[in-house]
Amino acid sequence: AVVAQRRDEFGLVLLDLTLRGESGAALVPRLRELAPALPVLLMSGYAADDALANLSAGEVAGFLAKPFRAATLLEKVQEALSASRAS
Repeated sequence: AVVAQRRDEFGLVLLDLTLRGESGAALVPRLRELAPALPVLLMSGYAADDALANLSAGEVAGFLAKPFRAATLLEKVQEALSASRAS
């Protein structure tokens, strides 16, 4: 995982649930420690129920089921960024 030197360098994180060596869902609490307000979108080509069930409400801005269209990605990113600005 890439970690920014400054916490304000990223506006959003798009994270796959299936990563080599660690699950994306396991990274969410660590991201919350570094940047509590940073929107996190999760994506996966597999059922996400188990992974998402382990996360507290509000920890992620949304979920994208693969495969998804570019328009769907854009919509989810816009929703997540709008929600984070409203908070």
